[in-house]
Amino acid sequence: MEEVEIHIASSAGVCFGVERALNLSEKALTENVGPISSVGPLIHNPQAVKALSDRGLSVINSLEQASGTVIFRSHGVTVDVQRMAAEKNLKVIDATCPLVKVPQNFARKLSQNGYFVIIVGDKDHPEVQGVKSYVENGEVAVVADASEVMGLPKREKVGVISQTTLKKKIFLEVVEKCQGQYREVKVHNTICGATKDRQEAALELAQKVDCVVVIGGKNSSNTQKLYDICRENSKRAYLIEEEAELQAQWFENVKKIGITAGASTPHDLIRKVQESISKMVTL
Repeated sequence: MEEVEIHIASSAGVCFGVERALNLSEKALTENVGPISSVGPLIHNPQAVKALSDRGLSVINSLEQASGTVIFRSHGVTVDVQRMAAEKNLKVIDATCPLVKVPQNFARKLSQNGYFVIIVGDKDHPEVQGVKSYVENGEVAVVADASEVMGLPKREKVGVISQTTLKKKIFLEVVEKCQGQYREVKVHNTICGATKDRQEAALELAQKVDCVVVIGGKNSSNTQKLYDICRENSKRAYLIEEEAELQAQWFENVKKIGITAGASTPHDLIRKVQESISKMVTL
């Protein structure tokens, strides 16, 4: 059999914000006595969340279930959750990614200065829900793409910010649409650098291989964006959460295989997937 090449994207796997959240949680589990919980999954990686759960970090959906220590997830939480945690005198460990705090702060400042705030992203994503809660004047809308801009209310001035894991192309299209519809448009590109680097690396990888395997939580926004890029630019693309999902037939008649991974994917898991693929193609 002809030797198959396996290429890993130049930027892939766990990012600074996720690593920080994991480290804070590890420290809390080691040092704190009593119940510890996170408001929603700490990160969007089921394996990592389960490992933390096995060690005592419970995942809760409401602060009504919390006591002792509570960890704010890497995606951030709403202003109401922060207020409630203070009222309940909970010990708070804020694992919100510092780059998620950027759109939060812009949302607050724009609203304080009388702007209608447009957030580009997934309205159901916890990061976007958190950012939205920072708009103090209630003048806010979430759009998924440029097609939704026409339906927004008429305002003199708008501020546009984005979910940190958004595809840059979508953000720029929304900005262009807003500039044609509103008199004053203040733009803050709050897509994080790690997301940009991973998306560019995924595009470069997809264009030079025959098949791409994308590793990450199926509930992960940034992983889904990588998968979309790979599907659009390669002959075959597959999304998995762990190496057990790999199927040998995916790699039949393939000479070059690419691997990329979302920002919540541990590097050890990337290595395991690479090793599993290598065994499949050398049988």
